[in-house]
Amino acid sequence: MPEKTRLTLITDDAYAAGTLQNDENRNVYGYGSVFAFDRAELAARLMVRTYPPYRTMTFGEDGTAQENFEAVVIGFGNVGQAALRSLLMNAQFCGSRFHAVVIADSYNARSGSFNYRYPGIQQDFNVEFREENARSISFYNYLYEKRSTLNYIAVCTGNEKENNEIAGELTEFLRDAGSKADIVQCSASGVSRFSYETGITTLTRLLSPEILDHEKMDRMAMILNHQYHLEEGRSVEEDWKDCDYFSRMSCRASADFMDAVLFSCGTSREDVLRNGFEPGADTLNVLGKTEHLRWWAFHACMGYQRMTEEEIRQRGERYRKQKAEGAASLIRITKDDVNRRHACMTDWDQLDSLAELEAQYTGIRRDYKKMDIDNIRMIPGMIREVQNEEQ
Repeated sequence: MPEKTRLTLITDDAYAAGTLQNDENRNVYGYGSVFAFDRAELAARLMVRTYPPYRTMTFGEDGTAQENFEAVVIGFGNVGQAALRSLLMNAQFCGSRFHAVVIADSYNARSGSFNYRYPGIQQDFNVEFREENARSISFYNYLYEKRSTLNYIAVCTGNEKENNEIAGELTEFLRDAGSKADIVQCSASGVSRFSYETGITTLTRLLSPEILDHEKMDRMAMILNHQYHLEEGRSVEEDWKDCDYFSRMSCRASADFMDAVLFSCGTSREDVLRNGFEPGADTLNVLGKTEHLRWWAFHACMGYQRMTEEEIRQRGERYRKQKAEGAASLIRITKDDVNRRHACMTDWDQLDSLAELEAQYTGIRRDYKKMDIDNIRMIPGMIREVQNEEQ
């Protein structure tokens, strides 16, 4: 019976893998559940879960970051591109400015698809691309200039031997320069990091049972998705089975960032279970801003870019016309999935005026800030649900 079968795939086309899943409504044969992971994306996700960017930063009592986040990505093949996107999604904090430099001596030859697919990254985020070798004098001069502010270096050349050599040279250089930046090697086989404290390199392999156990890897994401479908009365697994590729990626990104949110305001999952989680209004506002930044970065990393005011008004007029004709409008004014535009990819302080503009056409005022804050308020319930499942 299909519902009793499941398949986990490591693939270069996680989106298309959904066609292997059984669909009773269309009478299509297939597996009961299909969990597909793009190898490069899984490696990059493993990198930020094992060596999270937030651990390289400090925060105030209300969750405000106390410094900017400075990163370097070496290599820009599939893994390097995925690493940049993962860092971008997982190092957005209120009070901090994200800055990354990509070092690749073949950048122009390999970046065409990336630039075409993710225009919002270059539009909205401070990412520099330097076509040079990671062993060049100019790059080492840059590292020396940034030695005191550098947080994270992801070495992703596509060649494990070269990764290891570059990481070893960087470790020695930055240690002598007084930098404490994390140097993480990321490849299609796994991630590793040398510890200054212990002198030991730790390796986490990609193709290992604990990583490929999708029910463990994705459990929090599955529970998060379930929160949006509670009224439908289905199980967590049933909701996840019907979850489309974009929504799965969105839930994964949000769930993976949960520990960063808690860390930024001085707590953890264990503390939440013991003492609860009731941040004050000021802290909730800061965490809401952080969540908005994360959400914005996620959409940019999924190919979305900002919607102009002219586009918003054009969509609003189409919506108004359809309603005037008595039709049920399917237009969501602030989101265009076809052309990958989203009006909420804007500064926190602009969300209220965006809501007012949208309400001119719909008569309904959405509180976009509250949506971000409500995502923070959901965290304790999800943590408790995971604990209840494990008991």
